[in-house]
Amino acid sequence: AFTACPNPANEENTYTVTVDTGITGGSISASPTGGTAGTTVTLSNTAGSGYVFGYYTVDGKQITGNSFILNGNVTVSAVFTLVSAYTVTVATFITGGSISANPAGGTAGTTVTLSNTDSGDPESITPRTSASVPAVSWVLPGSISV
Repeated sequence: AFTACPNPANEENTYTVTVDTGITGGSISASPTGGTAGTTVTLSNTAGSGYVFGYYTVDGKQITGNSFILNGNVTVSAVFTLVSAYTVTVATFITGGSISANPAGGTAGTTVTLSNTDSGDPESITPRTSASVPAVSWVLPGSISV
């Protein structure tokens, strides 16, 4: 009896890894960009200014980590998230001293410290006690009134 062989030369199929060209917020690369079934492909990314890397996808499905096993032609992509920037504005109508914010802005997760300076005026913003007044800190995003 005759048995048909789908691959008469007994050669393995070679598959291609295509990088999505429509990624917003950064870029990715794959290494290698092709191979036979079972080849491990590793992805790397570079986030654009104002973006952070989120995750990779292979044929539209999110993967864990940065590598996968090749088992056919695939398209790889990534999701980058725009980072919101915040500015800290200190009121200008303060009398008897000053308040400063350090840093004066940042992205989510940035810790901002407010410090005050007493000008020696009897109605100073600094309480008249012998104890020192600690600086106030909070993490963006958030709000505080001073």
